[in-house]
Amino acid sequence: VLGPGSGLGMSAWISGTAMCGEGGHITVAGRNSDEDEIVARLRDRFGHCSAERILSGPGLVALHEAMHGKRLAAPEEITADPEEPDNAATLGQFFRFLGGTAAELALITGAYGGVYIAGGIVPACLDQIVKSEFRSRFEDKNRYRNYMRAIPTWVVTDPYPGLTGLAEYIASND
Repeated sequence: VLGPGSGLGMSAWISGTAMCGEGGHITVAGRNSDEDEIVARLRDRFGHCSAERILSGPGLVALHEAMHGKRLAAPEEITADPEEPDNAATLGQFFRFLGGTAAELALITGAYGGVYIAGGIVPACLDQIVKSEFRSRFEDKNRYRNYMRAIPTWVVTDPYPGLTGLAEYIASND
């Protein structure tokens, strides 16, 4: 599970145990010269370009500024008008970075059962993720391409997934 929202949470369920850590602070690397330039701008600003510096609400704003030189007050300025050209470009890049980060998590954890995208940003941009390069970036692992193609990805759209899961757990244990 990855959850881009106020930060970037990551976790995995492995053999009945939750694996928790600080995965949002992994280092992001560019996959081409344009991304290298974006990462360099963020590194100049923050000293380290972690996944959370891009894949969160504040990260979306920082990504927009790194790409377009415009400082916005809130990520909703981007997600509320996703067809505006600069916003569309920012969201496109956001989903490329998200696809790469989700792929890294899947490889590290052996996520055969799939990868779930939660948080507040992606459910608000379902049309954009579907049209984006998220899935192609997720699968783009050279000799592991077929391995990655077999791993499904889903977006969690339940506004309260933790409470829904807890209610299901309680109901199944009555």
